[in-house]
Amino acid sequence: MFNVMVVHQFKGYFWRPVAATITLTVPAGAARPASPVGPDLGQYRLNLMAFCKDHNARSQKYKANTPMAITITTFKDNTFEFTVKSPSVI
Repeated sequence: MFNVMVVHQFKGYFWRPVAATITLTVPAGAARPASPVGPDLGQYRLNLMAFCKDHNARSQKYKANTPMAITITTFKDNTFEFTVKSPSVI
C-alpha cells in the first residue's frame, strides 16, 4: 500500500504524509470547539482552537451563519491546512 504524500511549504519544501482529508460544513463566523467541529477534528488530534480562530477570521467577510464548505487536510504530524469554499448562490 502506498502512502499519499503532499508537497507543502513549511520552512522550505518537503514531503509530508497525509493522515486524512475531512469535509465539513461550518457556519461563517460560528466555528466552535463543540459539536460538530470538535468531535470531527478531535479524533485526528488537531488544535481545535487554532482551527476555530482561523476559520472565523477567514469567514468574517460573509454574512454570519452562512454555511461554508471546508476541506481540511490533516498530516501525520498533527498539523493541518484547510480551504474555505465560497457559499453557493441559490
